[in-house]
Amino acid sequence: NKVTSLFKASYEGYDLTMSSPVFVEGHNANAIWSYVYDGVRNLGTEASPNWQPTVKGAGDSFFNFGAWTTGDATKFCVDGGTTVAPLIIGLTNGLKVYDFDLQFIVTGKIGHVFRRESFNYPPVWNGRVLPNSKLNEVLNGDPMKIVPLPMNGEIEGRYYFWDRFHQYLDYLVEDAGHIRFQEINLTYNLPSSIGKSVGLKNLQLFAQGNNLFSIYFNKYNEDPEFPRGGFKLTPQYTFGLKVKL
Repeated sequence: NKVTSLFKASYEGYDLTMSSPVFVEGHNANAIWSYVYDGVRNLGTEASPNWQPTVKGAGDSFFNFGAWTTGDATKFCVDGGTTVAPLIIGLTNGLKVYDFDLQFIVTGKIGHVFRRESFNYPPVWNGRVLPNSKLNEVLNGDPMKIVPLPMNGEIEGRYYFWDRFHQYLDYLVEDAGHIRFQEINLTYNLPSSIGKSVGLKNLQLFAQGNNLFSIYFNKYNEDPEFPRGGFKLTPQYTFGLKVKL
């Protein structure tokens, strides 16, 4: 889809990055918008440095994490793609080998994006929030490519503003494509002589597995539909015996 006509003069940065869906003329209605990370800059002096993470502004300008952006955000935020898969696939099939029947269902979604989990940069005003699993990514990362921990010692006066930016950066947008093995059924038809010996027409042993595993197209192995820290699909197994009198 595409928004073809919309009369809106300009957008604030938070209008684009924090809203979903957001409608911008000429763009997909389900686009995911992000700030473009521009590395760290010394906003102080050589003698008294003040290193701050920044995002790109319009032209050659930039904004630091200490205040809201200004101006029309469509001039400096980027459209990372649609969050709704344009291609949905499904495959179901059945095989019979001797006395075994095998059936399976595979589904997939391709061509869309999602915003992966960011390091949470724990807020200083809430001592109960602990660093999440992305801490090593930040500690071992290049501060020109990923937001580092505060670089000015123990005091970072505008640190409480960082969460307006670090969650909505362009390097967090990843391929949301995935394939799920949703169901597999395996049935074994016992020989008819066994059933007849106990007065039954048919005996079947079966095993069924649901939500067995998924293949993700992003390198971080994150599920685009079930974010970390919440509920996620778990495998389920069923075993049984079918009897026909």
